[in-house]
Amino acid sequence: MKQSTRILITLGVYILLIAGIVLFANYYVDRKSKRLWKEFVNNYEKVFENQPRYIKVAFSGESITYEQEKIPSRNSYTNEYDTIFSESFKYHEQQDWEKDYGDLVILYRLASRWKPKKDYDEDHKYSGWLLYGIGKVRDYGIYAYVQYPVFVGYRRQNYDFSYQYMSVEKAINQAFNYWTTESYDATNMTSSDFSPYSLMNKIKNEYFTFYNYDAWVTSHGEAYADSMLYHGRDGFFTYRTISCFRPSMTWFQNRYYRVFMTQKVRDVWNYSYDYWKDPKKKDRMRIILIGSIIVSIFVLPFLIYFIRQYRRERKLAKETLKEQLCRVSNPENFMDPFDKVRVDIANDLYSRINQTDETDIEALKALRREVSEQLGIDFTDDKKRVKLIKKCDPKNFMNPYNEEKVRIATELYDKLCSSNLDVDEMEEIEEAVKQLYAKKES
Repeated sequence: MKQSTRILITLGVYILLIAGIVLFANYYVDRKSKRLWKEFVNNYEKVFENQPRYIKVAFSGESITYEQEKIPSRNSYTNEYDTIFSESFKYHEQQDWEKDYGDLVILYRLASRWKPKKDYDEDHKYSGWLLYGIGKVRDYGIYAYVQYPVFVGYRRQNYDFSYQYMSVEKAINQAFNYWTTESYDATNMTSSDFSPYSLMNKIKNEYFTFYNYDAWVTSHGEAYADSMLYHGRDGFFTYRTISCFRPSMTWFQNRYYRVFMTQKVRDVWNYSYDYWKDPKKKDRMRIILIGSIIVSIFVLPFLIYFIRQYRRERKLAKETLKEQLCRVSNPENFMDPFDKVRVDIANDLYSRINQTDETDIEALKALRREVSEQLGIDFTDDKKRVKLIKKCDPKNFMNPYNEEKVRIATELYDKLCSSNLDVDEMEEIEEAVKQLYAKKES
């Protein structure tokens, strides 16, 4: 096989292996993504398996501040009361008015003594107590919310002296005790110190994490946050901002009080592929890099060897007879291991070859015979012999049949198959083969 063919085959194998590594990297990353997505979903369901929400007491027993509020009439839900109360109850139908506050005689609004610049700066300690909760939203999201009382209403009593024993503080404390011990949310109360991030750390993995749109709006601007939204298998942001969550209102009541409480969403996280770290790209590049290194270690040495052999063959093919004799009879070739007799012979022959004119082919051939006899160097080329044998095969001249060419080819074929050919005879046969094929073309 020609060295050029070996180079092309080796190079083709190398390219195919690299392409195979790239395909395998994409296959591996895709399989890993599916596996980690299932893991993410399982972790999410496991976190909320026993309780749909996590609730803890942020503070309680704080002193309250409040002011009397006019009880809205049936048609004044949203006219002049721009409060959480009116905003939360504007969706009520008119027939719910009686149920919500139709039996109230006094309404107090829990109010801070100072107005914060931003809603999340408000500590709500004027409300007496506050619950901090974490729940789940559809499409594998998490939201954090706070719940606290906002209004206290005195219900109408049969006897006026009953109002003397009623107070906003009592109402707030009774609402707290009920909500943390008897309500449906009491089963979700926990004393452990949890946070959204501790829960998210239990859910997220190498590929999938959580994304807070509002945080990106705050830090990078709305345009950048919008550019990060992605709808698809790797991420689906159901709620862009917490403004999508309208504050909800619930209330606790007994025969004396009705305490209105609000739930306000503070943060929302939706799942997303971790575009910021882009682990898929890292995994893909790592596999391609390691695979390419391994393939290169095993394949490139062969490719380099074949290229060097190819260059050597081309260089030797371009050598003149004199250059060939100078190369093989150089005394340096017999220095390691040192052979004084052969070094002396090579030195004499090397000197004579250099003194011979390059155009004096007969003299150079005579020197070649001396080099072969005295230094034991074989100038016959086995590869050339194989090529000549193929060319001299008599079968090549059977169709159309040529008796003379078959006879000549048979003689040449027989000589080439003998084991005692020297280089001069090889050259004569080579010249005869050229003439043979020149006759064939003519």
